[in-house]
Amino acid sequence: MDFIKKNWGLLLVCIVCLLATGAVAWRLAASLGAAKESRAKLDKELEFYKGVKQDNVKLTEQNKATALQNADWAKDRFDRLRTELHKKFYIEVKYDADPYVAVQQLLTGLDTLRTHLADAEIALSTQSQYLSFEEYAAANVTPKRADMPELFRQYKVVEEIVNQLIASKVAMVNQIGRPLLLQKREEDLYTSIPIDISVTGTSQSVSDFLNALHTTARYLFFIRKIEISSQDQAPDGVLGGTGTTGGGAGGGGMGGMGGMGGGGMDVGMGGGMGGGMAMGRPGMGRPGFGAGPGGGGGGMDMGMDGGMGTAGTTMVMPVLLTREQLTAFQDRYITADIRLDLVEFTTPEEQQGE
Repeated sequence: MDFIKKNWGLLLVCIVCLLATGAVAWRLAASLGAAKESRAKLDKELEFYKGVKQDNVKLTEQNKATALQNADWAKDRFDRLRTELHKKFYIEVKYDADPYVAVQQLLTGLDTLRTHLADAEIALSTQSQYLSFEEYAAANVTPKRADMPELFRQYKVVEEIVNQLIASKVAMVNQIGRPLLLQKREEDLYTSIPIDISVTGTSQSVSDFLNALHTTARYLFFIRKIEISSQDQAPDGVLGGTGTTGGGAGGGGMGGMGGMGGGGMDVGMGGGMGGGMAMGRPGMGRPGFGAGPGGGGGGMDMGMDGGMGTAGTTMVMPVLLTREQLTAFQDRYITADIRLDLVEFTTPEEQQGE
């Protein structure tokens, strides 16, 4: 102990020197590793050049001609691929040259799409009655002649989306929007049109719709973003708490009875799109959609599941959910908010024209 007290300064210097030596050794080991990797890379490059020297490769006129021929061949194949993609996913449009008559054609087309959705028992929210063409349908705006090709091209895109929604048997279209309206993004080899869609349906129908966009759709869609939401099965985080599970079929008259839902029978009423009463058990039936959650658009909904609503006013009547009903993957109704890009390839001739 006396030795330490008398020589503490010397010991401190020794400890510092030991730590410095360790740090230097660590840095030296790292440098040796990096040098070894650099040496291996250099040896590989030297091996390549040694092989070139042994093969006696020379930049002759024949080699130059072969290289240019290969470049022309590659460019020709690439241009042909672009042309084929353009033809395959080209959106052909037809419309009257008179802007007023063209708008009437657009309105007729929108009426037809709404009729097809109604025939398929797919509800359409109030804000989506014109399928993103409110400016021309509701405000009676006449498009400019220069805008008409793009207007009808985007109508064809919406028409294809509606066809896929009908084929997928979703329950409701909450929104179809075109954020850029008649504008489109210009890329190097293609143009893209962003489209926002919000749909409600069973997990299977929503999944079928998303898959159809990549398989059976006539045009080229890229899904950029998906957000899935569904009803809270455990309000306030309490397992087995109270909540609502949705209703049965809704409509202008008496709805059909649904099926068993989640492990128990809940007598409930979905919201109606019109007047009348709709009763059902959740699960198999298609729920009605009104102005509010569980409410009806002018009708009356009553029961354990749905609540009572008149013109969008809802009074929720809670139900005690059992553990069997609180399943993560139960095939209940979900809502999917989707961002799509519709892509059209440009041709080499169009790119040269620009």
